[in-house]
Amino acid sequence: MIGNPDLRYKEIGDNFRTGTRIVTVGDCERNMEHSLIREPAFMDDEAAKAMGIGLKRRVMPITMLLDILVGLLVMAGVIVPPSLFLQMDELKVPNPGYPGDSFMVEGEVINKRETSKGDSFIITSTVFLKNQENVIVVQARLTEMLPKLQES
Repeated sequence: MIGNPDLRYKEIGDNFRTGTRIVTVGDCERNMEHSLIREPAFMDDEAAKAMGIGLKRRVMPITMLLDILVGLLVMAGVIVPPSLFLQMDELKVPNPGYPGDSFMVEGEVINKRETSKGDSFIITSTVFLKNQENVIVVQARLTEMLPKLQES
C-alpha cells in the first residue's frame, strides 16, 4: 500500500493499492448459490465455451467482480466503515474474470471535498480491479461519503 490506505488521509492525485485475493471455483459456486443469476457461462466451462464468443472457460458475473473490488478496498482499509456508497460511473469490464484468478485493486483519488455540514468527505476515485497478469478486469469511478476523522 502507498502510505495510510484510508481515503480520508488521501489528497487529489494520491494513489492506493490493495493486497491480492485468489477467487476459487468454490467461491464462485457459493456466490451463484446466493444469487439469482443462473447463466450457464458462469456455472460451467463447457457451456461458456459453447457460447461462441471466445470464452476459454466459465467466467465470473459482474456482480461478483464488483463485490470483490469493494471487498478488497474495505479489507485494505481504503474504505473504512461507516461509509456511504453514493455513485459508480464509467463502469467498464474490458476483460473477463475467471475462477482461480488472483485480484487486487489500484486507484487514484480524483476529487475530495467536505460536505456542506463539514462532518464528512465526499471522495471520488478511479479504481481498477486487476488480475494476476496485471490485466484490467473492471474499471470504474466510485464516489463515497466517509465521516471525517475525530480529532483527539
